[in-house]
Amino acid sequence: MWANDPEMAEKWEAEEDEKNEGNIVRITRRQLRQIIKEASGGKGWMFDGQRCNSHNISPDEVAEAMAILGEFGYSLFIPPVVDSNNIAINDALAAYPGEYTYDDFRCAIQIAQGRGA
Repeated sequence: MWANDPEMAEKWEAEEDEKNEGNIVRITRRQLRQIIKEASGGKGWMFDGQRCNSHNISPDEVAEAMAILGEFGYSLFIPPVVDSNNIAINDALAAYPGEYTYDDFRCAIQIAQGRGA
């Protein structure tokens, strides 16, 4: 009976908006990284984001990841935290979306430098 009344429909819509307005979900940066990792795929070479699972990665896969990083100017001879290396990782992630994650590249770098597990 009230459904055909435009004033009542507006009132109900306003009440719904007020109800849904308070539904804000807060997530931590770690949770956000996990969500992005799950959504983007990647190789899954990290156990928990901290340790590299080097026992299940073939040398060919590491070589391929390092070749991709090399295309964008990554150098094993300078620290990974140098801007040029971080830019190379970001460019590689942009060029190969969904194929690798930041953690995958970090793990490949650790293995290439001999600091696997």
